[in-house]
Amino acid sequence: MDVGIDIQKNNAFKDFKKNKRFYENIFCPEEIEICLKKKGYKECFCGKFCVKEAVIKVFNKKLSFKDIKILNDSSGKPYVVIKGKKRGDVCISVSHSKGICAGVAIRT
Repeated sequence: MDVGIDIQKNNAFKDFKKNKRFYENIFCPEEIEICLKKKGYKECFCGKFCVKEAVIKVFNKKLSFKDIKILNDSSGKPYVVIKGKKRGDVCISVSHSKGICAGVAIRT
């Protein structure tokens, strides 16, 4: 079993319209669409970023941000897709609180 964790401040994520290229270098179109639908889209991006960092740590940094998608099922539960394949062997969780996000990944 491998575990990865990351924590970030939400204010690290700036206005999407002014920093579109930054977001497009890290997030896939589906992730961008999911986050931009939310009033607190910066928090959403921050959470997904933290989970991506945690997943990269689990795989010993052999992945890029664009290799990883953090999506949500119909109930809102996040799941991970790596290089186009949904990964049932990687459990993820994200948390938001007072301007800070944390992401955890566990590979079984």
